Amino acid sequence: MRRLATLPLPLTVLLGGLHRHPYTEQPVRRTTVYVWDQGREVHELVAPDGTPYVMQSYSLAVDPSLTEADLPELDGRLQLPDVWRYRVRRLGEEWKLGVDAEARAIQDELENSYQRVEPSSPGSDVSGR
Repeated sequence: MRRLATLPLPLTVLLGGLHRHPYTEQPVRRTTVYVWDQGREVHELVAPDGTPYVMQSYSLAVDPSLTEADLPELDGRLQLPDVWRYRVRRLGEEWKLGVDAEARAIQDELENSYQRVEPSSPGSDVSGR
């Protein structure tokens, strides 16, 4: 076993039980590199200020029937906060997203996980959203 990430949890979370707050950034201390191949689709949430968060994993905890094939139409299921949007992009080149300290992650209400990225990420919008 090796440690991949550390999530600092405030004492109030530990005492009051784990209450999820979708679309709220959480710090995650880790050293990782995610790699997407050229031509792959990436699924992203975009905050009101234009900051994208790329999906790292989808979850079966809330909806066990969710599949990868469902992801392009996920925006129809999400209860996005005002001015947030969901998009799908096809990458024009291989993309490596690395972090060596602290990542900023969020989850949607289905507990899918996303990592904050710089707005200058590669690819093109393939969904028209």
